[in-house]
Amino acid sequence: MYYTILVQGHLNPFWQSRLGGLQLAYEADGTTRLSGSLPDQAALHGVLLQIVRLGLTLIALATSEASKEEQPVVNPRGPHWRHIEHGVPSLPLAVECSTQEESAQMATIIPKEQLPGGTFYHLFQGGAYGGIPLSFFWVQAAPGQGPRRHVHPYAEIFVVQEGHATFTLGERTCEIEAGNVVIGPVGVPHKFINSGEGILRPLDLHPSPEVMQAWREG
Repeated sequence: MYYTILVQGHLNPFWQSRLGGLQLAYEADGTTRLSGSLPDQAALHGVLLQIVRLGLTLIALATSEASKEEQPVVNPRGPHWRHIEHGVPSLPLAVECSTQEESAQMATIIPKEQLPGGTFYHLFQGGAYGGIPLSFFWVQAAPGQGPRRHVHPYAEIFVVQEGHATFTLGERTCEIEAGNVVIGPVGVPHKFINSGEGILRPLDLHPSPEVMQAWREG
């Protein structure tokens, strides 16, 4: 079966091998078209799972029995496509800048607003940017806000930049002010809540190209 998948943003070619070897084509409207043959539904599900893990917005999915050579050019907004009404957050659109000499070393600048996020955080996952082995939650929590109890297969590091938080690490509860670093040990369930009167701004660091966690509270 031949598949064509449309996602928001221009995907780093680094991830092609994890996406079933599908060919990447960058569209003028800022989307990426992935196309090629996959052996079965399991392979397709594997590709879709990687899309979710990378935080991409899946716009449309088209299938055909035709081979690559026989594939017609399809309007990605047309009737041949199954459009995705909802799903995962969109891929951050990075802005690249170079020196006047246009050297091979490029800086990637990502405005906070272009990172996927929730009610009180934005999320950076380094794997989406050339396999960087670091991810983080950029938190701005109002009083009473904070994540539920969860656990990671690595240590999580909290850099409390502003505010007051109550951390629960295993059976231990700690009151933490700005200017402190908290380390959540590997495999120990933990959570925090803004127990102060102002905004809480910790930077939650994950030494992994993607965030891996399991919830321990509903």
